[in-house]
Amino acid sequence: MDVYVEASRILQTVLSKKASIKTQVYSSSLQNKKALYAVVCEVLKNAPILKQIAGKCEGFLRDKQLKHDEHLALVLLYEHMFGRGVRGRFKVIIARHKTGLHAVCERLKIEAGVSDLKQLLTNTQPEDTLPKYVRINTLKSDLTTVKKAFEAKYKFQSMDLQDFSPQCLRAILHPGTVIEDPHISNVLVFPSGTDLHTHPLYLNGSIILQDKASCFPAHVLSPHPGSMVIDCCAAPGNKTTHLAAILNNKGKVLAFDKDPKRLDILKKMVGKAGATCVIPRCLDFLRTDPQDAQFKDVEYILVDPSCSGSGMLQRTDENSTTSVERLQQLSKFQISILKHALRFPAVRRVVYSTCSIHEMENEQVVEEVISQVSDRFEIGHVMPHWPVRGLDTYQHGSLCVRMSPDKTLTNGFFVACFERRNKLSIKKSWQTHAGDDMVKNNAMDLSIEDKIKNMDFEIGDNVVGVHERYVNGKVNGKQKSMVMTFKHIKDSTSVSCCLPSAIRSTTMWTVSANIQPELAKKSACRKKRQKYKHRRKE
Repeated sequence: MDVYVEASRILQTVLSKKASIKTQVYSSSLQNKKALYAVVCEVLKNAPILKQIAGKCEGFLRDKQLKHDEHLALVLLYEHMFGRGVRGRFKVIIARHKTGLHAVCERLKIEAGVSDLKQLLTNTQPEDTLPKYVRINTLKSDLTTVKKAFEAKYKFQSMDLQDFSPQCLRAILHPGTVIEDPHISNVLVFPSGTDLHTHPLYLNGSIILQDKASCFPAHVLSPHPGSMVIDCCAAPGNKTTHLAAILNNKGKVLAFDKDPKRLDILKKMVGKAGATCVIPRCLDFLRTDPQDAQFKDVEYILVDPSCSGSGMLQRTDENSTTSVERLQQLSKFQISILKHALRFPAVRRVVYSTCSIHEMENEQVVEEVISQVSDRFEIGHVMPHWPVRGLDTYQHGSLCVRMSPDKTLTNGFFVACFERRNKLSIKKSWQTHAGDDMVKNNAMDLSIEDKIKNMDFEIGDNVVGVHERYVNGKVNGKQKSMVMTFKHIKDSTSVSCCLPSAIRSTTMWTVSANIQPELAKKSACRKKRQKYKHRRKE
């Protein structure tokens, strides 16, 4: 397939607002996707000047070989004047109109008062002004090894967390300097313009070229080694391999993507990174059944769905074509996939992220979803020391984080974290003894429904269930205490817990071990007496 024809097709699709550049490029059958992506972005960025040149060159757009294809004409013009030159079967078109194109360009330079035609182009690519970020793939290497590989050319420096700012980073990030990122471990910051695509560490998968902002979702999710994780929109695989590295290949990462071509790209990246714990699945995540037994151990889910990509600097030209209707469609999809992730019964933490700057895809999605699941989940405080928070016009905005080129020297990004409620978390250590129902060091947090039924809670790594309830009236019935017997699934040890009088959705309480057996005994005796009296009346 011809790169020029494919680029013109993608241009037409993107400008008609039917899909994003990223989606179109990844679904293309063309092998050299990097070159395709670059051509489309540059033509979009410089479309005004290219259209001006094409319009002033008589006969160019009417060339029989172009067949009035304006998008193809723009691609060929860019490649001829600013790229590597037109090659292949379209070279003859440029040859036929070379004199006319040259004359038009000279007139434009005179009118604009410039000496080089490139000065008419849009300013230097903004991404070139950002540092180049590298994530060390800990599945294949480590910081010490990477330092040794670069020490001949670069000087490594560390940076304190409290000193982080764009100004400070720019001040110390000189050519020949590498900064160890203060926020995310195993991320290195190289000077802008650094090209490591041919470096041996990149070629063998020891380092991964990944923007710092893109590293946040897996870093915030932070699954424990041995966990089962879902990456529900996984391709092309940067975040997936980051999750595998955090797990140290101990556990499972179920990587979903419904596009076979995009999934093939993920498989190649996973293989190159040595992420053996990743299980690629060519399936729409929304079609999965959260109650399926195969997902019963899923505790962590990363939701990084399709978005407008408005935070990615190399797509700034595409961003202007994103309509309100398109954003509404994306937001609706993002809400549906996030809600679906929160339906998995054992999930503890769900991280939602986008590479968008639009609040319609970010804070609005979070507020809409949390309003429907607040009985089961709450918004976690993501990276409290990160300087840029979500929009404070939203209730949970300050708990989320944003990234931007001007404030954090990264691409634009948004991250929020949903944490499961209704857990018994122990604030102090506790002990149980075989044959002894007493609990020591027993200050606990209880988040529970007003109406308590048979249900499961979690204490550390042990799942427990409510099996018996006793009610003890006090002070003329105005105060009541409830005693529950919790049975540990793993060791079948019983623990009696005395709740306070007011059972609310969240309450602090202390187990009084010395009175529990007595309360339970009295409650049991009372029941027996009531049953005996009832029989006597009969």
